[in-house]
Amino acid sequence: MWLGSCTPETDIQSGVPPEGLIDQQTMVDILIDIHLAEARANQLNIPPDSAAWYYRYQQEQILQDYGLDSARFRESYNYYLQNVPLIDEIYGALVDSLSAREARNQAVQRVPSLDSIRNAK
Repeated sequence: MWLGSCTPETDIQSGVPPEGLIDQQTMVDILIDIHLAEARANQLNIPPDSAAWYYRYQQEQILQDYGLDSARFRESYNYYLQNVPLIDEIYGALVDSLSAREARNQAVQRVPSLDSIRNAK
C-alpha cells in the first residue's frame, strides 16, 4: 500500500496541519475505499504485477472520486500519522465501519430468500 511517503521533516515536526488538510471523516471514507480496493486486488486470480497495477489504478480512481490528487492525500495522511491520537481515531472509525459492514453482509447472507422458504414447505 502506498499510503505513507516522505515529507520534509520540518513540516512533520511543526505539527501545523498542511494547507487543504482532508478532514478526518473524509479520510476514514477514503481509507475504507482504499482498503477494500486492496482486498479486491488480492482476491483476483491474476499475476501479482497485474494485481499491483489494478490496485494502483483503483487508488487513483478513489482519489479522483473525492476530488483529490495524491500529493494532497499524502500530505494529509502523513500529518495524521504524526499525530497519534488523530490517526488512532481515524483507524478506530475505519475498523468500526468495516466491522459494521461485515456484520451487515453476514446478516444478509443468513436471511433466507423467499424462494428457499417456499421450497422448504
